[in-house]
Amino acid sequence: MRTTFLILLLLSGIFINQNCEKNKTPLNVINNDTIQPPDTLEPEITLSVPHPAGVNELWLQVQLNDVEFPAAFVLDRNGNFYKQFTLNNADTIISDDRLPVSTTFTYRAAFANANLNSDSSEIVVLTTRDSTTHDYSWERFEFGSGFSDNLLYAAIIDENNIWAVGELHAPDSAGESQHYNAVHWNGDEWEYIEITNVPVNAIFAFSANDIWVGTSAPYHWDGSEWTVYNVTGIFNGYIKEIWGSSSNNIIMVGTNGSIARFNGTSWQKMNSGTTIDLVDVWGSAGGEVVWACGRSSGGFESVLLRYNGSSWEKVWEKNGDNNNLPYYGTITGVWLNDDWEKAFIIGSYGLYRQSSFISHEVFQQLDRTVIPEFSRKIRGTAPNNVFFVGEFAMIMHYNGSSFNLYNSIYNPESLDNLKSVAVYGDIVVAVGQNVNFPSKGLILKGRRLNN
Repeated sequence: MRTTFLILLLLSGIFINQNCEKNKTPLNVINNDTIQPPDTLEPEITLSVPHPAGVNELWLQVQLNDVEFPAAFVLDRNGNFYKQFTLNNADTIISDDRLPVSTTFTYRAAFANANLNSDSSEIVVLTTRDSTTHDYSWERFEFGSGFSDNLLYAAIIDENNIWAVGELHAPDSAGESQHYNAVHWNGDEWEYIEITNVPVNAIFAFSANDIWVGTSAPYHWDGSEWTVYNVTGIFNGYIKEIWGSSSNNIIMVGTNGSIARFNGTSWQKMNSGTTIDLVDVWGSAGGEVVWACGRSSGGFESVLLRYNGSSWEKVWEKNGDNNNLPYYGTITGVWLNDDWEKAFIIGSYGLYRQSSFISHEVFQQLDRTVIPEFSRKIRGTAPNNVFFVGEFAMIMHYNGSSFNLYNSIYNPESLDNLKSVAVYGDIVVAVGQNVNFPSKGLILKGRRLNN
């Protein structure tokens, strides 16, 4: 009996083992389902518009899906082959430049060797901006009684609300000399204003009831009174420029490389990484990108800084008597408009424009030969409406395709020294000093004649 039981157990084990061999789970089974070979790739290419059109340049964002890299594609412009590209990532911005102004182009992309008609992206239609007119009429205003009177910065809220700040002296109704540090255009006349008892070096205005000015401390106008903020230990120097994307995001720069930011409640110190005097600051509409620049009084040092949302980084620096390419001399001004993220910089050797949205370290010189004098500040409303000013009443306009020097104002034998410029709509205000004795604060106000 025992022998029979062992034989049956052995036979049973053999039967079970055979069934297990027949039903053994393959190694590539997950959750009892056998892994299938990968599906065939179905490449897809799409085009979109990442940035507003330029005057002579357009941008396309190329997105590739379900492809193996490197991937080659061709770009069609106006129904004709334009260029072939090879990409190593799924998302890229490409540019088409040296285009005529105010011209419409169609773009379509397809993978290399694909059928452009059936396997391409949707068609994207873009139009380059038109250039703007150089035609402006100009008025001249002088202020002060000759005690080192000087205007440094301007802000235009609207055509009937214009400010310029600096240091001025003028007699009161009794003939006594009084100290002022601002003039204000109210739509009918210029009026002298005293904000504080020291010169005002900078101004930035969001509205008639939200204005910031700077001395060694920032002052804020709320529509009824000026409030001064104590920034001792936060800002080590004199404020040279103020810019903000909103009342809760304001940045001021100044001497000794000082930078501070206002968050709507208080000022905080920012590390610039330099001790060079910073003379200008400007940023994008949302404040994601901010640029600042500086120069020493003798011009032997200069720096270009960029704020990336978390810290300041040094893009370029000049130390000593050298030309340190690509900007040669010194950088004195920086500007970019609200809907166009490429920055412009101005300096002793001309006007430069950021040539890539991706690489912020690359700027292209637009023209060097047409700028006759040392330039100090740059402002505008769009990449086709940019003004910059400098010595000997030099005012120049860049309309996206050409430069214009206002020869009716410019005089290399004059003693008019323009320090800054503000632009709003059809109005331009350049401010500075006539250094003839006695010196006067100077405003040159321009109005566009033709749209």
